[in-house]
Amino acid sequence: MVRHTWDLSLDQLDQDGYTLARPVLQLLALLEAAPVPRTLVTPELVTDATGLPATAATVDAALAGLHQYGLLHTPEPDGTRATSPAVSRLQLHPLVREVTAHTLARPELTTAWLMAIDAHLARAVEVTRDMPGRTGWPTARLLAPHLSAHLNRNTPQNFSSARSTLGSLADILRSAGAVSEELLLRRHVLDNESRFLGLDHSDALTSRNNLATALHRLGEHRQAADLLQRVLAERDRVLGPDHPDTLAATTSPTHRGGSLRLAVSGGGGNCPVPGARRRPGVSARGRAGCPLRRGARPCPHGVRRGSGRRVVFISRSP
Repeated sequence: MVRHTWDLSLDQLDQDGYTLARPVLQLLALLEAAPVPRTLVTPELVTDATGLPATAATVDAALAGLHQYGLLHTPEPDGTRATSPAVSRLQLHPLVREVTAHTLARPELTTAWLMAIDAHLARAVEVTRDMPGRTGWPTARLLAPHLSAHLNRNTPQNFSSARSTLGSLADILRSAGAVSEELLLRRHVLDNESRFLGLDHSDALTSRNNLATALHRLGEHRQAADLLQRVLAERDRVLGPDHPDTLAATTSPTHRGGSLRLAVSGGGGNCPVPGARRRPGVSARGRAGCPLRRGARPCPHGVRRGSGRRVVFISRSP
């Protein structure tokens, strides 16, 4: 009954001259159940997906018609911060999305439409990346929920380019301070790399490092340190202690824009102290005694006794 009512509404829109209303609704239904930036739904996307001629005016009219009949919600433009520009959004009700997606009955048709969506998602990330200053941040937040499915659809045939798209958006989200959204993308990239390339692949190790820094920015310091420690051990085993990636893991800042730095302590029972500042020229393996670790009391920074290198965080100079 509900679907029949919506079909009548779409038929009426078509008779009123809104010929793109139905295909635009179907396109939106193929995206994830999350708001979509208005800038993604372009005449080029509509034409590439459906083969129908489209202009900015006809796409705008289709969206207005769908909104008029209650099939499309257009929330107020979203500027996630006072200093961020507002971005128009489009959103389908979950039931509208689910029912509409089933109207694309032929699998080959759905595949062609999804290929067009994926191409335009990648292009939207490139455009967002090239926006000056903070102007692309709200759009990046809106694109984020749609990128995991983009990677799934493009693994393994276009895995490298799709992974690069997710990495670019994750970097934008990091700059925007959208750590939760960044973390989801980092996890998804790592999951796909682990399945497609293997856990020991250098790219997967780099993604584990990126995930650890995202965890750190989210405040999960212990979890981040444990993950970085495993990454360092794997790089030692797979690449060797003198490989540039292994060496970089022991010396590179994990968060250049923040207040923490990765340090690696050598053997012994001490660990770097939060608040300690390393002097220029001091080895990254240098360490200071932890004043809270006395006798059998466990170190509060997550460092275990024994030999081997251990990962902790210490503050860096501003």
